[in-house]
Amino acid sequence: MIAISLTVGPMLLSPGEITTKLDTAAALRTEQQEANEMESRAIRNAARELSESEVALSRVEAACVTVVDEKTFKVARLTEGESVSVVAGENRTLDDGTLICNALGDTAEVWDGVVKHVARIAPADKGEYENLFNQQFGEQDHDAGKT
Repeated sequence: MIAISLTVGPMLLSPGEITTKLDTAAALRTEQQEANEMESRAIRNAARELSESEVALSRVEAACVTVVDEKTFKVARLTEGESVSVVAGENRTLDDGTLICNALGDTAEVWDGVVKHVARIAPADKGEYENLFNQQFGEQDHDAGKT
């Protein structure tokens, strides 16, 4: 009778196979790090959005001054550094620290005649913002109207 003995020993890899496996492991590590960084960014963005939303709600509750674009008299996004005047075409500015807002959910402060510290409402809080805004200013057409 003949017996065949199979021995399983350590697998030997060629240098090319080792390099390929190391490259694959490095790529997986990089991919995992990128995924972790994206998740961290998403968490930070959500926290910032929530914080901004709380600020926006507090500003509309504090009776902000509603503003529109001075050229079109339509609601427009508030932009940091943009000038704000009391009447279109005039150089009279709002007092420093004046809270401004619009029907889109943007709020900001006015300092030295320009928009500062913009805070936007988060989508989850949009309904609450609109209710508060409409209580103060009435229903707003987002595309037209002078307020």
